[in-house]
Order: sequence, then structure tokens, then C-alpha cells
Amino acid sequence: MGRRILIVEDETDICEILKEVLVEGGYDVDVVHSGEEGLEYLTNVPYDALIVDVRLSGSTSGIDIIKTYRAVQNRPKIIVMSATAKRFLGPTLEDHAVSDLVDKVLEKPGDLNPERFVNEINIVLGR
Repeated sequence: MGRRILIVEDETDICEILKEVLVEGGYDVDVVHSGEEGLEYLTNVPYDALIVDVRLSGSTSGIDIIKTYRAVQNRPKIIVMSATAKRFLGPTLEDHAVSDLVDKVLEKPGDLNPERFVNEINIVLGR
């Protein structure tokens, strides 16, 4: 069994593509489409990595999910993806006091090229 990854993304097309390339890369992947579902999964299943969009539909944002890991000792690696340019997203993460919890920021759509995406995940997870 490979390392476990949870993708929290409300764009279903993106989820399916990312899941497919990660499974081909040897990962076990779960996908949810809301922040509320993401929190439920993270409470019940240990993951090695969390890939989360900052802006999700519904009442729970990606930042809300990240904040739940402030005091967790064995937290998963946290990879944020967003259509917001990295140079603008950094200050947002700092304003919400979560930048120290984020292991990697990926920009949509450029960083989601399948080869680049899997390579970035491999680096974060030390593969």
C-alpha cells in the first residue's frame, strides 16, 4: 500500500485528473469536494499528505482545514493549491497565521501539469 493522500477540491474535473496521476505514481488517494467532508475524512483516516484548495464552496475553507492542524503532532504534509498567484497567496496565508503549516504551494493551472505535479508531491513526501 502506498502513501495516503487526501485531495480537498471542489472542481471535480481537477480532482479526477490529480487522483489518476497520483494513483499511477503509487499513492492511495481519497477525494472530497467540500471543506466539511475534508475535515470528516481527516478526523477518521491518517493521511501522509493533504492537498487542499484555499477557496472551497461551502462554509469551510481550505484555510479553515489547515488551521485544524495547528496543534496536531503527526500532521500530514500540507500542499495548498490555488488559482491565486503564489506572490498574492503567501500574504493571505500569513494573514491567517497558517503559512508555517504549509509545506508547498501549487498554482493552478501551471503547477498541475501531471509530470510536474507528481514530481512536486514526491519531493514533499521525500520520495
